[in-house]
Amino acid sequence: MLLFKFIKSKSSFILSFGELALIAPHATPTRAREKKNWMRPYDYLHRGVTYFQLKNYTAALADFEKQLTVCKQLADTYYYRGLVHEAQGSPAKAKEYLQQAYEKYTSTGFHCTDPYSVTPDQVFLLEIERKRK
Repeated sequence: MLLFKFIKSKSSFILSFGELALIAPHATPTRAREKKNWMRPYDYLHRGVTYFQLKNYTAALADFEKQLTVCKQLADTYYYRGLVHEAQGSPAKAKEYLQQAYEKYTSTGFHCTDPYSVTPDQVFLLEIERKRK
């Protein structure tokens, strides 16, 4: 039987992963994977950006394609697809996706944003405009 052990770290208490699983089994990654659709709305985008940064362009494009099935209006997805095609040496495709990112950003205004902080992989209109030139 696993007892709850609190590990004192400075003035805060930390639970081990096993103890967290006992307290909140719904919060564990294993439980999340058991659900049919465990990806959150922007997870494919963020994982695709990670693949892009690792220069795994095929995996990045696959995740961006999946992100489009979740939301076709998200400007960030088109922006990063453009960057992948630019990195692969396809300037025509890159320009096409950057243009779509610009149109989505300016017409719908739908992009990853948080009024209180800068979100991971957040795209700004200025970045899109610079890349389009």
